[in-house]
Amino acid sequence: MIVYKKRESPEELQILDDLVHRSQADTKTLQHYRSLKSGYEGEMQFDRQIANLDTEAYQLNDLLLKFNETHFQIDSLLITEKNLRIRNQKLSRRIPLSSRPIL
Repeated sequence: MIVYKKRESPEELQILDDLVHRSQADTKTLQHYRSLKSGYEGEMQFDRQIANLDTEAYQLNDLLLKFNETHFQIDSLLITEKNLRIRNQKLSRRIPLSSRPIL
């Protein structure tokens, strides 16, 4: 497996981690922190699970893309000879796949 873009802890998570451990954070901040931390830990678990794939693959992490004036994030894109796999895609709004030709 070749990882072209290594995963890094989000800056917001690092800041909230410091805040939560140094002071009394309010309930809303704690909930947001736990959500970010859980998401990041899930991404890291996925990385560990696919680290020893038997097939040649390329992995790109934390991609921020724009399509039709809409930004969206792909946590992991796994590319093999026969497949493209997207892990945990988050869209700010739904994009109809037929709106534009791919090629």
